[in-house]
Amino acid sequence: MSMNVICPVFVSADVKKTLGYYTNVLGFKYADHTDSTEKFAAVYRDSIEIILVQKMKGEIESNMSRYGNGEDAYICPDTIERVDELYNEFTQKGVKIINFGRPRNDI
Repeated sequence: MSMNVICPVFVSADVKKTLGYYTNVLGFKYADHTDSTEKFAAVYRDSIEIILVQKMKGEIESNMSRYGNGEDAYICPDTIERVDELYNEFTQKGVKIINFGRPRNDI
């Protein structure tokens, strides 16, 4: 037996709005449970699954702003050759790619 998938849980101030972004912009499919007591949705694309939950209290902060280090998540394509394809797909839809100061040759 081996573990090969992780399912992160992201907290959102507006889970329905976040669900719309993941489906309409990032191309994910979804299972909507925002009508349940604990508002949440599961989004899927290829082998990725992410759970989006409604914030109940407190402030939402990124790992970088809260701890000074660490991305909240990153997505890897199935092959390194497809990273440009994924980058182009996302940027053509207006997705802001956060780089945290790492140099890129094309910027």
